[in-house]
Amino acid sequence: MKNAFLSLDIGTNNTYAILFKCEQKPQVLFSVKKPSSGIRKGAIQNINEVVNNVSDLVDEIEQATDTHVAQLAVGVSGVNIHMNNSRGIALVSGKNNTVDKETIVRAQNSSKALFLPPGRSTLHAIPQKYIIDGNEFDVEPLNMTGMRLEIESAIIDTDSMAINHISQMSESIGIKASNIFAGPLSGAFSTLTKREKDLGAVGIDLGASTTTMTVFEEGKLVFMKVLPIGCGKISDDICLWLQIPQDDGEKIKIAVGDAFPDKVDAKETISLGDFCPNEDKSFRKKDLAVVVSSRLEQIFDLVNKELKQINKFANLPGGAVLYGGGSMTKNIVDLAKSCLKLPVRIAQPEFGGFVNEDPGFAVALGNIQFFFEDKNDGEFYNSSKREGILGKILKWFEIKI
Repeated sequence: MKNAFLSLDIGTNNTYAILFKCEQKPQVLFSVKKPSSGIRKGAIQNINEVVNNVSDLVDEIEQATDTHVAQLAVGVSGVNIHMNNSRGIALVSGKNNTVDKETIVRAQNSSKALFLPPGRSTLHAIPQKYIIDGNEFDVEPLNMTGMRLEIESAIIDTDSMAINHISQMSESIGIKASNIFAGPLSGAFSTLTKREKDLGAVGIDLGASTTTMTVFEEGKLVFMKVLPIGCGKISDDICLWLQIPQDDGEKIKIAVGDAFPDKVDAKETISLGDFCPNEDKSFRKKDLAVVVSSRLEQIFDLVNKELKQINKFANLPGGAVLYGGGSMTKNIVDLAKSCLKLPVRIAQPEFGGFVNEDPGFAVALGNIQFFFEDKNDGEFYNSSKREGILGKILKWFEIKI
């Protein structure tokens, strides 16, 4: 059997998995989406259920592809992911006061020394700006001259328990989780283009129980927030409105839900019996669209609230890029444009020439970007090993398709 690697995005409702090889260039071999359990708001709540689900998923993939999964690349998501800014300082130690690699590493390490409360772990330290004696640079100022180097970094951290749970899961299934990444960054890497990030854009991951937003400007990450509400609430609203089980509400949302009532025929009706065998009533599709759009409007209003706090409401020329399962709701682009006052598109996650038309695969595909760039360094990019790709992460923000 051939050895390969598996990228996982374990969400509240679904687990997205992509099998890939990582030789001279990445090659996607197989992708699959399966229902999840044991997850709440993007975080592991029942480790035994997660272990069983992932183990079954790995067995299914290995049998279908005649491949052995050698390592895992896992995205960490959920409301416990935070972003903070930090600054590190180092005296220039190179010959003739030139900035050498050792000076940059010392400044980077200093920027990572942000105090975190107990139980928090750093996932990523992303260089945002370099300053030599008051002069700013957007890229590594290697061989520039000066006395003092400062680095401003974006620190992405999470609950240490989330990392421990992933390690526990990998040990239980007997496959090493060699790479653990922040899901919001992975999703942004596979969906936003370089031009969008340069102009200023927001990536919005519409998950089942959370909504994640990442804001970029001039190619740099300037803001990240995980909101504790997702599109699973739409299914709850439907089941309360029609007085049906939640699972049937989810089926209706996926099959006939619409985010923009103005585009729905007011006379069109849907038979509830098509989804609930013991029901004989019907409902207007336009009324369903009102239910769906009301909850989505609430989510977009929360996004706008965060954008206003950073003075970016209706002020991101690169627009909004929607991904995650909720972005597949019919006519959601029209509603998002109306609410966000921005250009809007639905993502088609892409990396290495492989494109997945399901925007739910964004995080799993972005994990491969992290993994491939880190392969030659052999480093974990988490709280235990972080040195290998600091420079490359900055490059990803600056260089993207």
